[in-house]
Order: sequence, then C-alpha cells, then structure tokens
Amino acid sequence: MELLDVLKTRRSCRKFTDRRVSDEQLDHLVETATLAPSARNLQPWAFALEKDAARIDALSEAVRAEVQARAETDPGLEPYRELIAKPTFNFFHHAPALILVYGDTRADYWMSDAAMAAFHVQLRAHDLGLGTLWVGFARNTLDSPVYRTRYNIPDPYRIVAPLAVGYPLRTEPRTMARNAPVIFYRGLNDAS
Repeated sequence: MELLDVLKTRRSCRKFTDRRVSDEQLDHLVETATLAPSARNLQPWAFALEKDAARIDALSEAVRAEVQARAETDPGLEPYRELIAKPTFNFFHHAPALILVYGDTRADYWMSDAAMAAFHVQLRAHDLGLGTLWVGFARNTLDSPVYRTRYNIPDPYRIVAPLAVGYPLRTEPRTMARNAPVIFYRGLNDAS
C-alpha cells in the first residue's frame, strides 16, 4: 500500500476475527516500532506482548473495575458508565493479541517517542491487513503493581500505548470526514 493510502484508510478496529496473529507478525510490528524517531536517538521504548485470550479477558475485567471505581468521582467518565457496566463489553474487543508499548521515563520525551513507536505499529499493521485499537483506558491498570510484575516491567518504564491487534472483521474502512487544518500562523510569503 502507498503511504498516503495507509494514512487515509487506517481506522481504529473494534471488531476482530478470532484468527490468531503469529509470533512473526508481532515481532515484525515491534521491529517496525523501533524505526520511529526519538529525541536524541534515545529510543526509550520497550514492549510486552500478550497472546493468551483468557489473560486478555482478565485484563479487560481488571480495567473495567479500575475505570468503574474512577467513574464514581470523575465526571469525565460519565459518558462511558453505561458502556463499561455491560458485562459483555470487552475493552480489547476480544483482539487475539496485545502489543503494550512502554516508555523509559529517564528520557526527556519518553511519552512522545513511545507514542510515535506505537503509531508506527498501527500504520504497519494496517499495511499488513491487521487492525489495531489504542486502548487508553487500560493505562492505569497496566501501570499497577500486579501487571507490572506480570509483564516484568522495570521501574523507570511506564505504559504509553496498550494496542489491541488482530484481523479486522471488516476490511473496508469507513469514510470519516476530516476537519480542515487550523493554521494559526503562516509566516511571511515574501519572495524578495
């Protein structure tokens, strides 16, 4: 696929088939992530890969409990209360794999750098016919001691991008309107 086509057609995937994602595909996506630019070339990213469906479902339930607890005091979560209360709702939409992108907080721009690495994963996954979903709701849970221990995450690292990965049920992207760019300043257009 041409790069512009990848950019125009990539969408978040919330319906995955049950087809497994191979270890080779996950390794390739992680390798692609490491091609991202980073401040001072520090490359402050690291990864955890999860392919066990039962563990992904258990993680979704842990995320649900954490988000429901926060929803008691956070009015910003009000729009999500009904959705997360549904027992059938799965934060990872039953994706067959997760790529968890972490950033090393010792680097100045660790969050931006790791986010670019995650976006490289999303673009390459789409190019390969895979779908991805960045599940921001999972960040607090994945930074909890239980999951940091489970995934062997050392102290200076923090989760940036929990990515659900799998084959999309729907392969045709929905057309999404885009707003025109907001340009605050264009600079002088002086040819002299």
